[in-house]
Amino acid sequence: MTWSVVIQFITFSNHRQLCEYMREFRLSLFYMYNIYNMDYGKKIFWSFLFTVLVIGIILIVSKNNSDANFRKLAVIDEITSRLKSTDHFMDIQNGDGLPFRWIKDGYTILVPSTISFIIKKQGFKDLRSDAVPGLFNREIFIIDSVLKGRGYILDKENSSRNFGDPSFYDYILAYKQDANFCVMSISPDYVKSYQLDFSCGDSLDREYEKQLPFLKILNLKDKKTSAKIRSQKGDYYEVDVSGTRGGSIAVLKKENDTYRILFIGQEAPQCSLIKKEHIPNEVLISIGDGNCFADDGSYIKN
Repeated sequence: MTWSVVIQFITFSNHRQLCEYMREFRLSLFYMYNIYNMDYGKKIFWSFLFTVLVIGIILIVSKNNSDANFRKLAVIDEITSRLKSTDHFMDIQNGDGLPFRWIKDGYTILVPSTISFIIKKQGFKDLRSDAVPGLFNREIFIIDSVLKGRGYILDKENSSRNFGDPSFYDYILAYKQDANFCVMSISPDYVKSYQLDFSCGDSLDREYEKQLPFLKILNLKDKKTSAKIRSQKGDYYEVDVSGTRGGSIAVLKKENDTYRILFIGQEAPQCSLIKKEHIPNEVLISIGDGNCFADDGSYIKN
């Protein structure tokens, strides 16, 4: 009788059923131990011990079933589901294609994401930079556990050593599995809130081939600075040059199998340069949009 009750315990379907099985289980234990003429104190002890044991079995089976169900989900769905299971009010927002950085052969590649989300936390102003990641300890643990459970490996070259490591400015944990890459980033800057970014993508190799010529001509190896095409018109390119914070725009022209740098800056170039190099407005969108500085320093609107 007792073992049938144990099996019923493991397969219970609702709380009321669980309570009924608990009562039946305790009664069956009392009945069994009466056969051996145990005193009342021992019966209470063994009844309690076996009840705890069965509850433990139930919890283990329940957790294994839950883990199996989570594993059926896509990676990002498992992560967000597990995060929400710990806090139903957690505000997980869509990352809208949030790109991430990945260092390959010393060059920093900007990779567009296929999946991404952000989590913001408010009300903790003026924390030291090395204290900010600690606000996201639970999120870090869950994301790390899910990715490693799915076979991802932590990439040390692209990851921070600890909360206080300033190498990337942000606190970064980067993971890889074959051609799939995921990056978790926590900014120490407070802009209405602290923020955790999570992004995954699979186009690192393609982006590497596209960005490498510009990274080389701009001499950006080992500088943790990316160079990604913003716009193009014929042989002319407008390229975003971005460090961990801040950046500039480079205008380049393709000549045969190489590129020539025409301009690097954050403001519009000189009018004489635009005229001399025949730079089209389409590659000046973010630096004046065709407007320029005259030789005397005055700003000319076209």
